Amino acid sequence: MLRSRSYDRSDLFRLGGASSLRGYDEDQFLGTVTLRGLFEYRVQLGRRSYVYAFGDLGYVERPALGPGRATQSWRPGYGLGMQLRTAIGLVTTTYALNPQVSTPADGRIHFGLSVGL
Repeated sequence: MLRSRSYDRSDLFRLGGASSLRGYDEDQFLGTVTLRGLFEYRVQLGRRSYVYAFGDLGYVERPALGPGRATQSWRPGYGLGMQLRTAIGLVTTTYALNPQVSTPADGRIHFGLSVGL
């Protein structure tokens, strides 16, 4: 939570994308109050490899900034993903949707690579 008499856009919390609210564009939502809850059901394929189904729920509250108006909204996201251990590190892929997409082809795909040195 961020409370101030005046806000700069760079001070706001960012929500959306592979690391916070899957199913939406990266940093799509900006707010002074952000909450996120998630649920993942994982099926282990190996010690550090698994596939999973997930659901995310985020809340964003933003005051009026410049010409924009104040907003409050709940944003759900859901989808499937996998994490695989490879010789170069952990590879993750997520396919996520939100209720506003018109077709499954409009879902978000996120890729990640974590390399351990």
